[in-house]
Amino acid sequence: MVLTPLEPIPQNIGVIITTEEESHNIDFSSDRIIIADGRPQAALDRACSLLYAEEFDEIIIGIDPGKYPGVAVLGNGKTISVYHVSAGEVCPLIKRISDIIAAINIARIKGKSVGKQFIEPSQGEVRVIQEHSREHSNGRSTIPRLLARAVAKGEMTLEEAVERHNGF
Repeated sequence: MVLTPLEPIPQNIGVIITTEEESHNIDFSSDRIIIADGRPQAALDRACSLLYAEEFDEIIIGIDPGKYPGVAVLGNGKTISVYHVSAGEVCPLIKRISDIIAAINIARIKGKSVGKQFIEPSQGEVRVIQEHSREHSNGRSTIPRLLARAVAKGEMTLEEAVERHNGF
């Protein structure tokens, strides 16, 4: 449903997605207003989190690390979110998802510590990132495994790894 900021909001509306400018003119619970910041998928994910919030007994993050990586997040067996990402974005995305899930769980369960998970990229993931580095450098060079692992873990971008390898 699309409304102007001055229109009354129907009672069955649970979340508002709007701009920062318009948000100040909307008469709605501020914790249910999501600012659209140029990342539509992120805004939709936040809206779904608010609308379908539930405590999860089990969260599974599935990763297809192939040439065209995909990530799926399941909560209690239900699909929460899915993403198509580049090889270098897999680990940073998982970190963001894990941070969001951890934040939600921490907010709901007072005093319960949520552990941190370390991700070790597979040889296949490292190899795919090395292939991407070769494409990124127009075939001039391939970054070594150590730099590819750092990219997979979200410690640096692919561009930073190529620059470091080439001595820039």
